[in-house]
Amino acid sequence: MKLLKLCKDYEQEWMEAIKNNKCEFIFKLYNFIISNYSVDDKILMSNDLITELLLDKILIETGNNEFYSYKYKFVSDDYIKNVVFELCQYIDFRNFKYSNLILNQVALDIMSSNQIVLDLNRIFDKNIDGLEFDDCIIEGTFDGFSIKGTTIKNCETEKGYKIMINPQKIKDRCFSACHIENVIFTENFDNCDIRGLELEENDNVVINPQKVKYKNLSNCKISDATFMGSLDNCNIDNMILYNCNNAYVNAEHLMFHHFKNDLQFQGINIIISNEKGFNKLKSYLDHLTYQSFYGASITCDYSFRIKLFCLQDSNSLFAYVDFNIPKSDLDDLFERTFNLNKLKETKDINVKKKSHFLGLRRR
Repeated sequence: MKLLKLCKDYEQEWMEAIKNNKCEFIFKLYNFIISNYSVDDKILMSNDLITELLLDKILIETGNNEFYSYKYKFVSDDYIKNVVFELCQYIDFRNFKYSNLILNQVALDIMSSNQIVLDLNRIFDKNIDGLEFDDCIIEGTFDGFSIKGTTIKNCETEKGYKIMINPQKIKDRCFSACHIENVIFTENFDNCDIRGLELEENDNVVINPQKVKYKNLSNCKISDATFMGSLDNCNIDNMILYNCNNAYVNAEHLMFHHFKNDLQFQGINIIISNEKGFNKLKSYLDHLTYQSFYGASITCDYSFRIKLFCLQDSNSLFAYVDFNIPKSDLDDLFERTFNLNKLKETKDINVKKKSHFLGLRRR
């Protein structure tokens, strides 16, 4: 890579030219560079010049109208956005520093593609709702940030470590419609709004369904998590689990609110312990397909399994379901079915022994 340092003598003139008409300057600079340099060339610019080129400075008036401060946002005009992206490949960002940055998708995409470190402590507004952090280098924490609808995946620190997130310190504890991959969670999701949350290949995901906000796990897609309580009386509309530990629900406490989509039991252990639970599950069968039970299991005694398989046209539903029949039930079934004679013989022996000892006592 060949480094081409911008002549310091003309930097002030460049600054003035950018301020006078940034859009025109960006187009002319880009056309000049592509006609005179190769993609391998890197233009060394001062931090002030890069800031002026890529960031828009916005004047903010304080409440008492006495003081002014500045915040910055990346240029986001659609008609120059693509040119800015192309121009970035010629700029060396090693010395680029910023503060009071307003994050938008343009900023994130530029920073990601140029491996600019995103320091969360320098962000002006901690509202990143709906943004997509993909393959970003991130320093600092998301503590206090609003992240509704945000995607965070394939990100790491400058040293290559995984990003850490404390769910208890996210603003309003709201993860609604978030998509998060490959991070480390340092706390559980108690009192968090996780509706529509998608978690994949993260570390230390601990969820107690009884303690999440509204007991609502609808539209969640969660993998590699540990559940610390039942899904009883929780909204599990369209919820899908994969490779999760200890996810279970007592059938009599199943809770669905909408049947727009096929219902899912993927990755859940359904416990049928009484007639009420059987009837509750039965009432949902019309909304199920065999795919609804992918990775699911049903824990019940033998009689409830027979009842499920006897339901009209329902056999295909349970083709891929693992039935967990408690050992005690099986023992009882085998004894009643195959060991009647043996049981009778045992009783006869006991009777004889009893008579023998009575006889000895009489002597």
